Amino acid sequence: MKKFTVIFALLMLMIPFSINAEWMAYTVKTSSGLIINGAGLYHGVKVNTDGTNDATVTVYDSTTASGPVIDASTVYSGSSNSGSSSYAPPLQYKSGLYLQLATSGTATVTVYYTPSDLK
Repeated sequence: MKKFTVIFALLMLMIPFSINAEWMAYTVKTSSGLIINGAGLYHGVKVNTDGTNDATVTVYDSTTASGPVIDASTVYSGSSNSGSSSYAPPLQYKSGLYLQLATSGTATVTVYYTPSDLK
């Protein structure tokens, strides 16, 4: 048992610990709209479709559907029911995040981000 404890303790010392932990927030949307106002880090999206209709998602570094695009238009297949995009390291946004969602059916988009006040 002592041998196991020593090996376990040595292995634990090898695990890197980060003192700059980031908290991630998320917002769920079923239509286009503002996600957050202000600066932060954009981690990506998870898209769930109705199983039939494709969903096209664009994320802007803006408070409206104009200006710099942070995540270019991506078509998520309706037949696959879900899809995602993620960024490691996350992308920095300055003005806010605005989600533009286009689908002829229904879709749910979860946007993952870290506001600058949580970093």
